Amino acid sequence: MSEGISDEQALNSLTQSIGEKISDGVWKTEKSFSSACIYRVPEELRKLKESAYTPRLVSIGPLHSKDKHLKPSMQDVKMWYVNFLLCRMTGGSEERKFTVLAKCLKKMNLLLEDTQKSYTEKVDNLNAEMLVVDGCFILEILYRYHLLNNPQKKTNEEREKNTTETGNISDPLFASRLMRITVQHDLLLLENQLPFCVLEKLFLKTVAKIPDRPCNCSLFDYVIDRMDSENKGVAAPKKSKKVHHILHMLHDHCLPCDPHKREDYSGCDPPKGEDYRGLMPSASNLAYAGVKFVAGNGKNLFKVKFTEVKSCLGGCFRRAPFEISTLNLYDSTEVFLRNLIAFEQCCPGVSGYFTSYAFLMDKLEASDLFNKLCKEVVLGEFYFAQTCKQATQYSKRRWPAFVAHVRREYLATPWTFIAFCVAFIAFGMGIAQFILSFFK
Repeated sequence: MSEGISDEQALNSLTQSIGEKISDGVWKTEKSFSSACIYRVPEELRKLKESAYTPRLVSIGPLHSKDKHLKPSMQDVKMWYVNFLLCRMTGGSEERKFTVLAKCLKKMNLLLEDTQKSYTEKVDNLNAEMLVVDGCFILEILYRYHLLNNPQKKTNEEREKNTTETGNISDPLFASRLMRITVQHDLLLLENQLPFCVLEKLFLKTVAKIPDRPCNCSLFDYVIDRMDSENKGVAAPKKSKKVHHILHMLHDHCLPCDPHKREDYSGCDPPKGEDYRGLMPSASNLAYAGVKFVAGNGKNLFKVKFTEVKSCLGGCFRRAPFEISTLNLYDSTEVFLRNLIAFEQCCPGVSGYFTSYAFLMDKLEASDLFNKLCKEVVLGEFYFAQTCKQATQYSKRRWPAFVAHVRREYLATPWTFIAFCVAFIAFGMGIAQFILSFFK
């Protein structure tokens, strides 16, 4: 009897212990992932091209703050930019700079706990000092980019600030094009982000209070203005919508005006029971079948449209247009796309337009860029399914298929074209001789 009671007590004890572990696990998971928006890039993606996800010059936030390859002197450069931002506000007064700095630190202390929840892993090295220094560094960089892109808004005072307030020291980053591009690269990385609420609060405490600012706009406008030169989005995200960080803002800025209304861009949801991702012919095969690829207006990267030609001879005399917006390729394009796709892969509730776009271009083009982008990437909803379905079905019709066969077999190269012409002439001469024989 005592043995039975002992076994029951052991079972109850074990059950209670496991129950506590389950509750603890649930609490930690909900705490870690309920508001998380800054992620480590999955190892499968990182191994394909680690340099696309790792800062080269500047670490922002806690995830790369201890990387050994980053120069310690960059922390001094950050301080230089923070000092410059404070000088913009205070005219160089040490007392006023101290007051503004104290207000920023106080505000960041209040945000610290919520900021820690933005990271999917525990970040012991995150503190109010890091938030103020990294946040103000980003704001000063954005402010300078804004003035650089809008020289007409720069006052005489702004043009002189670099020399009057810094002891004739040239700009540590902007003086070198290579350094400026490298900083831009680092600010676009998923792992190198600060929560947007941190930047907003610091913006209100600093940039928003600069006397005689050359323009009166919000942090949204500064970020969008900076990136518009390379990423021509359609519309800025609504200010009522929650933005996680700068990369998220740029992601949404590039989406259609109304991402939920897709008939103007790619079609409808994927057809049930059919997957046109795998069936999509290549661009060359579609071209053989009478499809003509035309460049879009470039205002919306995701405006992909196929217009069917109804005439039975259309595949020969009038080709069916397949409209795709032009993508300008820069050195930073692959890095930007990789981090946007990684963000879509990691963050729940984020639309997968860039992932879908990469898969579409991978199917159409034999391009190393898009082939590599799609490795180890999971595609959920395919936003271009309807367009792919229309183009695929068109290419399989009898007349386009026949034209495609003739072009591929007889007109693909100069030699096959010459051989086809010789054979056609010989065939014509044979027919002519056959007809003439009836009149002799």
